[in-house]
Formats: sequence, C-alpha cells, structure tokens
Amino acid sequence: MSLSSEQKQSIELALRQRRAEVLAELRTETHADDGTMRLPTHRGEADDDVTSAADAVEMAQTLRDASELERIDAALARLPSAQFGVCVDCSDDIGLQRLRAEPTAVRCTACQIRYEKSHAPA
Repeated sequence: MSLSSEQKQSIELALRQRRAEVLAELRTETHADDGTMRLPTHRGEADDDVTSAADAVEMAQTLRDASELERIDAALARLPSAQFGVCVDCSDDIGLQRLRAEPTAVRCTACQIRYEKSHAPA
C-alpha cells in the first residue's frame, strides 16, 4: 500500500502540529519567564525525598518530550521517501490506521509487539 499524497499531507500536518506542541512543552519545561534556560527544581519546597522525586519526574518529562521530538523529526525526514510507512523489520506496509494513530511508527503492529516483548525490561 502506497500512501496517497493526501494521506501523506494529512500525516505531515499531524506531525507538524504535534511538533509545535512538544516544542512549546519543552520551552515551558526548560525556560524561565525571562527566556533564560533553567533546570527545574523543587528544592526547598518539601522534604528531600519528595523534592528528589519531583525533580526526577520533571527530568523524565523533559527527556520524554525530547525523545518524542526526535521521533517526529525523523518521521518528517522519512515522509517524502518510499521508506515512510514501511516496517523496518519485515518491510511490510505499516497500516494507515496505525500511521494515523502513531505517525512516527517505524514498525507494523505485529513487529512492534514482537519488539516490545523482546526488549521488555527484565
């Protein structure tokens, strides 16, 4: 199944919209009101255990957003090529429904399930 130009345009629009959202989240997470970079910290707000946990959550959110931004940029780079929508493991098409739900997908559903099972934390 080759994606039509309309389908690719729709996926590109979704990717660009999500990219803008993620960038806004990253700016909020990593910039102070005056525009300077900041590392969020909850020091002084509660006891050390709560502070450390809150700081870890903030860092995890920032790393998650940065990782998502990388996946979005990679999908946008692949979009014009024939490789977009083709599973990296089995070379079958990644279904349109899956691409609409997860436009950064690089694996078909079956291969993604196998990948997650084989890469699950022990």
